[in-house]
Amino acid sequence: MRWQGQPTDRTCGQTCVAMILGLRVYEVVELLGDRATWPRDLAGYLAARGCVVGDRLVRLYGAEPPVPLAILRVAWDERGRRVGHWVVWCEGRVLDPSDQSVRSLDDLRYGRVTSYLSVQRPVPGQRV
Repeated sequence: MRWQGQPTDRTCGQTCVAMILGLRVYEVVELLGDRATWPRDLAGYLAARGCVVGDRLVRLYGAEPPVPLAILRVAWDERGRRVGHWVVWCEGRVLDPSDQSVRSLDDLRYGRVTSYLSVQRPVPGQRV
């Protein structure tokens, strides 16, 4: 999987989807918009392209996700409000669309991973 940078502050989810599907982030932003995304937005886009996606966010309590591929929710408090960010978990490696230097959960310099959405990519040649 190849790292891509998010084009704006609000497109971390779209960029995670693009990395997972091997698309250019602008293709995903064109459909989902330049806005904050919810789990249902990410899951719907991935499922429509043949991925098997978990039906909900699963809470994490200080451990690595028990799946090979997922979108992780990172959260922290900023000026009295909860802020969120999406990153990709791929076979023990983190791809953070806002920071290419992040490689592991320990490298995240802000917030903590609170939950994940599991993803299975479609099998090549599989009809959607």
